[in-house]
Amino acid sequence: MPFDTYRSLRTALSRTFILVLGLVIMGVGTTFAQGTIEGKVTAQSSDDPLPGVNVAITELQIGAATGVDGNFAITDVPPGEHTVRARFVGYQTRTKTVEISESETVTLNFRLPEATRQMDEVVVTGTGGAAERKEIGNSISQVGAEEIEAAPGGSFGDVLQGRVSGANIMDNSGQVGGGRSIRLRGNSSATQDNTPLIYVDGVRMNNGSVGGDPEVNQAASPMDDINPEDIERVEVIKGPAATTLYGTEASSGVIQIFTKEGSQGNSSFTFTTKQGVNHMGQIGTQDYHSELAVNDCSDEPGCPSDGDWLRTGHIQQYNLSVRGGTGTVNYFVSGKVSDESGIISPQGSNRYSVRGNFGFNPLESLNVKINNNYTRRNITWLPDGNNAEGFLLNSLRGDRGYTPDGDDSEVLAMGLTTTIDHFTSSIDLNWSPTTNLSQSLNLGLDYTNSEYEEEKPFGYFLEQGGARENDSDVNRRVTADYQGSYETEIAGNFSSTTSWGGQLFRDLDVNLNGTGEDFSGPGDKVLDNGAVTRAFESRLTETSGGFFAQERLGWNEQLFVTLGAPSPTSFPRATFGRTGGAR
Repeated sequence: MPFDTYRSLRTALSRTFILVLGLVIMGVGTTFAQGTIEGKVTAQSSDDPLPGVNVAITELQIGAATGVDGNFAITDVPPGEHTVRARFVGYQTRTKTVEISESETVTLNFRLPEATRQMDEVVVTGTGGAAERKEIGNSISQVGAEEIEAAPGGSFGDVLQGRVSGANIMDNSGQVGGGRSIRLRGNSSATQDNTPLIYVDGVRMNNGSVGGDPEVNQAASPMDDINPEDIERVEVIKGPAATTLYGTEASSGVIQIFTKEGSQGNSSFTFTTKQGVNHMGQIGTQDYHSELAVNDCSDEPGCPSDGDWLRTGHIQQYNLSVRGGTGTVNYFVSGKVSDESGIISPQGSNRYSVRGNFGFNPLESLNVKINNNYTRRNITWLPDGNNAEGFLLNSLRGDRGYTPDGDDSEVLAMGLTTTIDHFTSSIDLNWSPTTNLSQSLNLGLDYTNSEYEEEKPFGYFLEQGGARENDSDVNRRVTADYQGSYETEIAGNFSSTTSWGGQLFRDLDVNLNGTGEDFSGPGDKVLDNGAVTRAFESRLTETSGGFFAQERLGWNEQLFVTLGAPSPTSFPRATFGRTGGAR
């Protein structure tokens, strides 16, 4: 290359570099000249700080989320007049106009009033993120904290009973501890399970029955392990519309349960107690009172001293909780103890549970929630099968029953108990790097271990050698759920919310059943000591997953159109069974 040409090229590159450097410096200088909007967002009713509030300048698509102390700061705001919007779930949106100069810091505080429930409910069930109820085309019912507190009884079924249209809560038995069946708009299938899917804090839980046996003609439900005192709200989506986000298994509907979270401020303690009775009046008409031994057994052998098999069972429940928060951490911790007696001794159930919900903000844009709950239940059943060992069958038949000399207390010598340990845990990560983009990842475990024991003592009237049965059921469900959402304003009064996500679900069911018969004498028993023993084992592992994409277009905050595309994927299912013969 000639020297003159090289020198000319070098001069041109030098000038270009100086020009680019100048532009960069000007750009940096312009950035430094921009201002900052900072402030605090509080609840109008209590002046408590509100964490996680979306504070944004929508026309510039910039903003920030408040920390646990309610403070926020929007940086790099160009000079001029801007409209700032504060938006938070459960509160009314507020906007303020502010004028900002170069390098100026402006303080702007918001006090948000609570939203009117009927007009501006915010839901997450059936959406790719939080959305106002009016934006959703699906039929979604919501039960709030006030309705939950007013609900009688102490089970989750009592919360839904009469508060969700189309929901039918059915008691399967009069025995204390027996589970309930939930149907949303009736049965949707003649061959498949009609029970809706149930999620607790984003974790899919076992919605079947546990700890039952034909001898008791009844089983418990994991849903009853949910303490109503811990529930903040419940969202119910009915019909097949939920299949877009939850797969084909959700054709019977979805129930989402959200438990309480901590709050900023000093610790606040709450104690509640509920007392009641289980009582049943006369069975049958007055004319047959003397003929039904269940009402009057004074002339029957083995009858209780008061001359009546029926009793008034005591119900007692005690709940204690504490919530609060300091700095970047908040907490909600609760405990419950309950005891309930059935109408026929010794039938009854006792339970204790403990919950710990913790949240913290390691970054302004990142919120972490860790929720854990453990419940232990002990149920004593009454023999209720349609067989010669059923208590009601024998007591109603009187002298024509199967018990020796009509002594129905012989039936109650059989011990029938179920012990259930239920543990649910989840970690939820919510990241909002910008005011328009939000992402969440939920990892959860639902674990149930139930043990059913049935023991007929040595000398039992139908099996003189005695018998013992032991059933162990383990159900483990693991959930991994990711969702993302991007919200933006289009030209005019049009808005767009694009959502996407995926879920991976793995279920493991293990059942072990063993029986022993004809023992050598009275006393405690183990299965191996029986002259005849049997063993059965079954295992089922199922993995499924899928992803979805959803677009919601809005016009003038009045008209909304939602398009969804699910893509469920099934993975191999493994089933294993083993049966041991008689010995």
